[in-house]
Amino acid sequence: MATLPLATGVGWVVSPVIKLMFEKVQSYISTQYKWQSNLVDDLKKLETILTEILLVVGTAERRRTLDCNQQALLRQLKDAVYDAEDIMDEFDYMFLKANAQKRKLRSLGSSSISIAKRLVGHDKFRSKLGKMLKSLSTVKECAHMLVRVMGVENFSSHMLPEPLQWRISSSISIGEFVVGRQKEREELVHQLLEQSDKPESRSKGARSTSLEVITIVGNGGIGKTTLAQLIYNDKRIEDNFDMRAWVCVSHVFDKVRITKEILTTIDKSIDLTNFNFSMLQEELKNKITMKKFLLVLDDVWYDEKVGVPINADRWRELFAPLWHGAKVIKILVTTRMGIVANTLGCATPFCLSGLESKDSWELFRRCAFSTRDPNEHLELKSIGEHIVQKLNGSALAIKAVGGHLSSNFNYEEWNRVLKSGLSNEKDIMTILRLSYECLPEHLQQCFSFCGLFPKGYYFEPDMLVNMWIAHEFIQDRGRTYGSLTSTGKSYFDELLSRSFFQALRYGGTVHYVMHDLMNDLAVHVSNGKCYRVEANEPQEIFPEVQHLSILAERVDLLRACKLQRLRTLIIWNKERCYC
Repeated sequence: MATLPLATGVGWVVSPVIKLMFEKVQSYISTQYKWQSNLVDDLKKLETILTEILLVVGTAERRRTLDCNQQALLRQLKDAVYDAEDIMDEFDYMFLKANAQKRKLRSLGSSSISIAKRLVGHDKFRSKLGKMLKSLSTVKECAHMLVRVMGVENFSSHMLPEPLQWRISSSISIGEFVVGRQKEREELVHQLLEQSDKPESRSKGARSTSLEVITIVGNGGIGKTTLAQLIYNDKRIEDNFDMRAWVCVSHVFDKVRITKEILTTIDKSIDLTNFNFSMLQEELKNKITMKKFLLVLDDVWYDEKVGVPINADRWRELFAPLWHGAKVIKILVTTRMGIVANTLGCATPFCLSGLESKDSWELFRRCAFSTRDPNEHLELKSIGEHIVQKLNGSALAIKAVGGHLSSNFNYEEWNRVLKSGLSNEKDIMTILRLSYECLPEHLQQCFSFCGLFPKGYYFEPDMLVNMWIAHEFIQDRGRTYGSLTSTGKSYFDELLSRSFFQALRYGGTVHYVMHDLMNDLAVHVSNGKCYRVEANEPQEIFPEVQHLSILAERVDLLRACKLQRLRTLIIWNKERCYC
């Protein structure tokens, strides 16, 4: 996982949670029911305390960094807020239940006031509310201490700007335009076509298939996947290969999953239920018989724990069906690691460097200026040119920063990004963190939640939006499912336009994924509130985890866990997630 600066911010934002609770308390106080006076007093106290805590938490969350003591105090505040939210959820349930009973009993002459009295007089709720108020009153003192520790006089030098005039901008879908890479595209297409259009000269005893591996090697965010997409969708490639398949491999090598994805890409109607690895290989061999086949393996990693021989053997076993029956096999690989090329038998990897200066500026211009003419904004153009120089040709960083500046089109923000946001020019994670911190709080919540999903996961926007709705991440006054869904989709589109998601297009299919670096960022900023257990993760799951995803083969870990704050559980296997 890529590293982030040691001095980090607060991570998982809690301000939207407090704001939502505040709105609920206000709605309870103003309801038509005649509440018991002691409960009204408690609700008003809760309203006041939440207001004070929100001021402190909101201030802290907009700071660039917090030291260990400040983070510890802020965690106490957040924990108390989550306790209060749990009680608020319980009250919501009771309120909905009472309304349902009221509708049922109206025909029997029962009044709404009698129903309300039974609701608000609930001893258990009253007791919990009193306990929570006592806890929050104590934590309020911690909030005041946090203000003193942070030092009001230093806020201006560390705080991030409040995105007050946030707008949902018209997004340029990732993949609608690609800047540069024409030279690299032509060279690699030529390599792939060099032998695929020639008849094979076969002699007895020789292998029946021509197989060649071409490896694109480059740093994260440099544009390897985008280049591979261009090549995969090139008309010349489509015309010269009978079959094509695209598989995102990512960190965990799983020969069964990879083979299944190859087969389902070739034949979308195929049913591979109950197929073991041997059967899958036989099926693959039959499918590619007498075909010219292009296989793209995106984001391939090297397993350091097992060494070169075992890594090489794994791939040889996976490629075994490809050697028999097909006319031509070409394999295009993208990776950050040069050793992968050697492992796969690629003697001369294609090393991809950053975009050239003119292409970097053109990409930035499209993302940051959109339809505006830079020559009509000369001050911003000058700042933008200096920002581009610091991004070292990283396509992902240019898109992320450009997308942010497009929605903050003013001298102050552009100058702030230039001076304070890019201090470590070689650390792309610092740049991506800047883009995250400048998102409005509700989008920060939605993005960091996505760290639950494994790298290379294909997101279904509708399912993701429904999960955001379930956790009340969507800010929508209408509160109907239709309006919430519409707003949630606009959230997804905005994150997509800023490159927090990517749209991968190959063939006629669009898949939405998170770049590995964005996935690392989402995990990091969740600050332990979201936790993903994978095959080789440590066995300890911390009790404060609120959102958990776990590999199916490791669910036994849950038996020993006391996850009292858990709100999401996702169990996933190598093929899909179960929420």
